[in-house]
Order: sequence, then structure tokens, then C-alpha cells
Amino acid sequence: ISLPESPIADNYYDNVTESVNATKYPLLINFCNNCGHLQLSHHLPSKLLFEEYTYRSSVSSSLIRHFQEYACKLISKFKLDSKSFIVDIGSNDGSFLENFKEKKINVLGVDPASKISSIAQKNNINTLCAEFTPEIAKDILQGEGKADIITANNVFAHISNINEIVEAINILLDPSGVFIFEVSYIPDILNKKLFDTIYHEHLFYYYITPLKKLFDK
Repeated sequence: ISLPESPIADNYYDNVTESVNATKYPLLINFCNNCGHLQLSHHLPSKLLFEEYTYRSSVSSSLIRHFQEYACKLISKFKLDSKSFIVDIGSNDGSFLENFKEKKINVLGVDPASKISSIAQKNNINTLCAEFTPEIAKDILQGEGKADIITANNVFAHISNINEIVEAINILLDPSGVFIFEVSYIPDILNKKLFDTIYHEHLFYYYITPLKKLFDK
């Protein structure tokens, strides 16, 4: 799928001239004949995409409702309590974790965007401003112990070093724990023609077959 070159989606400018003249980057999706995975051909550095990241989960009322329902389901399904430990990768401003903290459940957010993670910290959501790596997972493990739940909401498709992320999850997650992530789903993108979800933040485009191969590996 070859789309025209595009500027970074979540960068905003002071005027039309700056916006029109913003740097544009290739926007192509490639299909792997070996595993069936789809991803962008050009990966922009995470520092360029996320260091000055502006999107906040809390500005979307529908997302807040979703997070509340989602958290309630997890608390009920996995019988989470004050002894449980939840880690959210790409935790943004802590809107999702706030639902667990209200129930006295131990939480930790991990997010590399300094401005966004500082907002979470100001709201008393324990947040580590860092990229989630095997080294960070080991540090968390040493300080907090194994995680009962690890989540990655609308971030698992954004990370280029996906093998390292899965390794880090494997390090930190309790053997009886659960990893849960939310991303756009390829059948939905194709059937509903959601081409506007294709932009540089969304590096990977997932469906079950290649995911199974990733996690098996």
C-alpha cells in the first residue's frame, strides 16, 4: 500500500504556512511473505515521534469510558486486589491506571514522553519516564516484583524493537500473569477502509497469524 508522503500526524503548527511546509516522510506498508506481517517500510526515530508527544488520553471522553469498563473487567476477571501489581506500557497521562489506583491496586506506568509522564506523576500515578526495555523490566522486577497484568493500549503497534518489548514482558510478567494489548486490527482496517489509521506512529499492522509466530518465538 503506497500512500503519499506525509508529515508526522500529531505535530501541530502555529500557522498554515508552517503546516504546509512541514517535513514529509514516506508512508508505505510492506507485507512479509515469510510470516504475513505488515509494517511501514520507513521507521521514524522514536525521539522524533514521541519526545514532544502531545496527545493525552484524558481528552477523549469515549476513551475514558472505555478505560473504566476495561479496568472493571480486568479487576473482576482476574480478581485483582491490593496485592496485585499492574504495569502499563505507554501509559500516557495515567488515565487507564487511575482506575486501578482508585481500587488500591499497585500500578506503574512506563512512558518515554517527558511532558505527558510528568502529568501522570503530578496526578499521583506512579510513572517511569523511559522506554520499556529488558533492562528497565529487570529494574522494575528488582524493585516491585513480578507483574500480574501488563497492558499496552494503542502502543504495541508503535514500537520498532518489538522483539525486545516481548522479551521485556517475558522478564517482568508473572508465570500466571496476563499480557493484554489493544491495537487496530487488520481485518477491520481492510473491511472498513480505515486508511486514515495508517500514519508514522503506527509502524505495525496486526492480525492473529503473525502475532502467534512472534509470541511463539
